[in-house]
Amino acid sequence: MIDVNTLRLAPRRRRLARDLARTGSAFATAMLAATLFVGHSPIASAVAENAGAALIKDSTNTATLDSGGSATVFAMTPPPGGACPGSGAQTPPYRWQAFFVASSVDPGALTFASGPNAVGSAFVSPMFSAAGDPLNNKNPASSPLGLINSIPTMSFGAFLPGNVPAGDYKIGFACTLSGATVKFWSTTITVTTAAGDSPAGFTWATAASTPTTTTVAQATTTTAAGATTTTTPAGATTTTTAAGATTTTIKPGATTTTLAGSGGSTTTTLLGSGSVTTTTIKAVTLPGTGSESMSLWVWALLALVFGRMALLLGRSIKVL
Repeated sequence: MIDVNTLRLAPRRRRLARDLARTGSAFATAMLAATLFVGHSPIASAVAENAGAALIKDSTNTATLDSGGSATVFAMTPPPGGACPGSGAQTPPYRWQAFFVASSVDPGALTFASGPNAVGSAFVSPMFSAAGDPLNNKNPASSPLGLINSIPTMSFGAFLPGNVPAGDYKIGFACTLSGATVKFWSTTITVTTAAGDSPAGFTWATAASTPTTTTVAQATTTTAAGATTTTTPAGATTTTTAAGATTTTIKPGATTTTLAGSGGSTTTTLLGSGSVTTTTIKAVTLPGTGSESMSLWVWALLALVFGRMALLLGRSIKVL
């Protein structure tokens, strides 16, 4: 004999199972949509902004200093108003670092812990204060927001002879968030071995950088398919661009931003004399991975199963 209570509860259990199946179907569909969006959208990896050149002055921070020995005390600063995107009081906190790396190292790709982390076999070191303290993990100001301040004077006196091989190096500041560089200022110096120097046995000099332009009697333009080139009248630079690239010729004193990524490149050309500040931002598009493809199949299958269950459980029972 069939229990009457069982018959009375069966429809209720059926409705509960149907509602659970509908909920599971909705959740699986939402996760499928989210996986599709994340797996096939361009995602920028850590983007570091080149905010310009670091400035080197004498120990009083008044006159420009172009050279010195390892014991020379100097002031290095970002340009006036140089600041990180946030302060050291927020969560996660911003920090500023002072780095000293081989010229082959991209400051925008540096990561930091107790100083800059190793980059292959390249020379990588923090800068040191004149007192010999490494300049790591310093707090930007809360007001003005992110300002890099309280920078001590510096020197290369913390190094020993042979520590720094002759060659070109980049020195400067990096703003970091969770150890990754988000903004930096740098300048290039040339190190020369000097047996008579003390204590580190080398001298240094800032590397002169002069903008190079090519002029012709009459401006001409060569453009590959899909490229866009802007030139000026006679006496201007002549630029040849590859397909998909955009080149713009500007006047002296302008500030330009260059975005480099998978979609082509933008090149800035300086005409005549005058200063130019260029900011370069690198972006990387992360492709979908095999694990994302597997997730698509799993969520699609679950959405199908739960949807089928909800459909079957939602039908009325035929009594024979």
